[in-house]
Amino acid sequence: MTRNAEEQRLETVERIIEEGEGAHRKLQGIPKVLVFSIGVLWSLFQLSIAGWWILDTVIVRAVHLGFALMLVYLNLPLLKKTRLGLKFLAVRDRIPAFDMVIAAIACLSALYIALDYTGISTLRISRCAGHHPGTLGLDPAS
Repeated sequence: MTRNAEEQRLETVERIIEEGEGAHRKLQGIPKVLVFSIGVLWSLFQLSIAGWWILDTVIVRAVHLGFALMLVYLNLPLLKKTRLGLKFLAVRDRIPAFDMVIAAIACLSALYIALDYTGISTLRISRCAGHHPGTLGLDPAS
């Protein structure tokens, strides 16, 4: 098999994988270390809750979702190809600031459940018909 034919096969295999799994970033330097470190922290968190750290399942799921969303937004570009002139949404060699902001917002949104678990779990929705307008029927636990 010639070198050219081998390169063509490799390109075909990479294209098939990309079509099946989606476009991913090929990071170098600090972004690569950042994404790897987040993955290692997630693994350590999972090992600690399996071994010795006892947490409520809602908190575990919220933290798990936070890690997953962070890694997804850092590893996958928003668009496969440039559309409407928005090149920064399809960049594959680095992580644009927009994606970092979206990753942080998504992660913090998921972690909000873990951070304010007590407040959320003690919040009661009033079922009486006479609640005051503008309060949406929310009644803090007494």
